[in-house]
Amino acid sequence: MNTIGDNLKRCRRECGYTPRKLAELCGLAVEYVKEIEAGSTIPTPETVKELADAVRVRPEKLYGIAPVNDGGGIRTQMETDGTTTTVYVINGEDFELVSVYTDTTDTVITFRKREAEENDG
Repeated sequence: MNTIGDNLKRCRRECGYTPRKLAELCGLAVEYVKEIEAGSTIPTPETVKELADAVRVRPEKLYGIAPVNDGGGIRTQMETDGTTTTVYVINGEDFELVSVYTDTTDTVITFRKREAEENDG
C-alpha cells in the first residue's frame, strides 16, 4: 500500500536527499521526517505542502493522487483493510487539493475550485 511516507521516501531519494537534508529544507526535526516515512505519524496538509515543495512535486503526489490520462480529472486509490476504493474527480485541472484526512473508518479528500488566474496582458 502506498502511503504518504512511502511516496515521500521515494521522492526524497529521487532528489538525492537524506532524511536530515529534507528536514533541514523544511525546518523540521529529522526524527519527524523519519516518523512520516515510517508511517507512524500523518503530517498536516501544511507540512505535506512544505515537504512536496522541497522534493519538487505537487502535494497530490505525496497523497498518492495522480492525474487521469483520459479526461483530465484526478484519481486516487486508497487501501483500507484490504479494500481498494477509487475516487474520480472530473475536471481536475479546475480543482486543487486542500486536505486528506483518514481515520479508521473514513477518508475525506477536500478540494476547492481554483481561482482564475489574472492576465496582465
